[in-house]
Amino acid sequence: MGAIVLSTAGLVGISAPAHAVTDAGAGAIIASTMFQADASEAGQREISQSDFNWGVRSSFRNYIKGPIAGGSITAVGGAAADSAGILTWSNGAGSLKEAESFSGRVSFTGGVSYRGHAGDQYEGGYGLNVDLTNPTIEFEETAAGVTGVLYIDAFANPYGGAEGIDEKQVPFANLTFSDGFAVEDDTLSGTATATLHEDGVDAFIGFYEAGSQLDPITFSATLAPAVTEVAPEAPTQNGGTVTIPEVEGIEYVVDGEVVSPGDLELESGVPLKVTARAEEGYALTEGSTSEWTFEYEAPVVAEASLTVTPTSDLDPNGQTVTIRGSGFDTSADAPAYLPVNKAGFYVQIGWIDEEWRPSEGAPSSARSNAYSVWVQDTNADEPYMLWDEAEDGTASFTWEVEIDKATLDEKQREGAQLAVFTIGAGGQQQPMNEKVIPISFADETESPEPDDTESPEPGETETPEPGDTETPEPGDSESPEPTQSETKSPNDNTGSPSADAVDHSVDDLTEDNRGDIDVPASAKAGETITVNVGEEYAGEQVDPVLFSDPYVFDTATVADGGAIQVTLPNNVTGEHRFAVYFAGETGADGVLGWSTVTISAADNEGQDAKDADDTGDDSEEVTTAGTNDNEADKSGGLAKTGAEPVIVAIGGLLLLVAGGVALVASRARRNGMQQ
Repeated sequence: MGAIVLSTAGLVGISAPAHAVTDAGAGAIIASTMFQADASEAGQREISQSDFNWGVRSSFRNYIKGPIAGGSITAVGGAAADSAGILTWSNGAGSLKEAESFSGRVSFTGGVSYRGHAGDQYEGGYGLNVDLTNPTIEFEETAAGVTGVLYIDAFANPYGGAEGIDEKQVPFANLTFSDGFAVEDDTLSGTATATLHEDGVDAFIGFYEAGSQLDPITFSATLAPAVTEVAPEAPTQNGGTVTIPEVEGIEYVVDGEVVSPGDLELESGVPLKVTARAEEGYALTEGSTSEWTFEYEAPVVAEASLTVTPTSDLDPNGQTVTIRGSGFDTSADAPAYLPVNKAGFYVQIGWIDEEWRPSEGAPSSARSNAYSVWVQDTNADEPYMLWDEAEDGTASFTWEVEIDKATLDEKQREGAQLAVFTIGAGGQQQPMNEKVIPISFADETESPEPDDTESPEPGETETPEPGDTETPEPGDSESPEPTQSETKSPNDNTGSPSADAVDHSVDDLTEDNRGDIDVPASAKAGETITVNVGEEYAGEQVDPVLFSDPYVFDTATVADGGAIQVTLPNNVTGEHRFAVYFAGETGADGVLGWSTVTISAADNEGQDAKDADDTGDDSEEVTTAGTNDNEADKSGGLAKTGAEPVIVAIGGLLLLVAGGVALVASRARRNGMQQ
């Protein structure tokens, strides 16, 4: 065996009642300090069972029991004594540390009371009163062998010239163990000689000098399995999250509770203390860090602000409103398929349900709009708007837009509130960017009062004399000016191509962008069809278009399930190409996908409608989704192909002039993307 270092670590003191004995000296319990070993240090093994035999000093026992002292020897506190006064202690506990050498410490409870020289003149009834209890044996391996010290609680009353003693764990005896004292398997046993320690002289009330020979001791112990040394791994922090690692033999404790490996969320401004401790059979590596404190301060996010001017008494026939926003969050990135870098947000004017917020699970059907702009960092062209980014990274914007009641009424839903509102774009759900301000129009203008001009009395009107009326010369009559065509309402299912479609061409539809959408193979005129675009586009805005004479439906928002709904015109039949563009995009690159659909006549249409349907493929207009109650639909829509030449001749000039005006007017038909 090599060099050894004595270890006394892990011994825990437990307080006990003060010294007490009975007059008879028998059965008295001497309580003191019991040491409980802690075998949690690396290289230590718990001593779970130990026995210790010792007679203290034979000559002292003989004196006590002899005729001079006439006394007694009594075991107390769990120790046992034979007739000769030899003591046995059992159930000792402690620890053994094994490194290059070994050392250890074992404690016992109980002891012995010596009484002699009985007499009433003595306090307690005895002139000689000595108690030795609760021994502790420390030992260590040295180059010269295994040595140690026996500590004991000592009490002795004054006797002769001795002052007496009452102390705990007094170094009482020096021990020298025999060569056979060693660890074998799970046991440690051997014997040791003992001599009186200088601090133990007073315990024998001066009877013996330091170094006097005491009785030898016999010691044995059973060892628990060895402890494995382990170093804890430090938890890691990422923002407001602390990750607890998984380490064999280590458990982590927060607020007195063991926590499982994984993530812990930090509360802003509240420190979190994490402590590592060894599990049973393990010990922390000496010098390793076992305690950490984490802190987190959540960033202060500015509250987004939305203002609308004016908000009430808006002119139903047309009102310019100014919408300003600031403090909007800009952190969300846009999906790769969108033509912007940051997802941004929509500013919309329309109708919302009581529960309308996407972040709270409201579907897109809880919102409808007639005016919309997409605020982001990349594109300035309509229907986009560039935001102004502040130093703190938030966005602001100003949008001036003219609105009217009729356009908004087309999007009205029962029970919905008219409002300006904002929501995250690009499929993002951002509660901080969901703002709303209700708006309202003034009451409709009242009909004018009847004209106060007096009607002429009967007979006052002059009747022209015959011949007074001038007959115009041939060619003098002025031809009536053609009337300007009214712009078609988005819900009119009439058969003219949409002016909005001038930038969409059938040439945009190629084999490369064919497919990618699911269109019904067949449908009836006037029927609402469902077109599956794909769940990956949920929340995105798209432009549906019917070819070959292109007509753009109102911009639609892809529902959570990946679909849009479109209502076909009432008078369109034949095979057509149905395409879906990204909102505001043109050209082949703007096509999300396309397919064909065969449209048959509605069940309730008559022969005239059938004749109108025979105009061929890709020749009729397409309208936006929604119901269609206009008179053109009820009367069968467009005139039949093959209309009488007379009608064509008469209307030719008027159609040419009115058609040009209608083309320009219809460009204003769409006012934004639909959510």
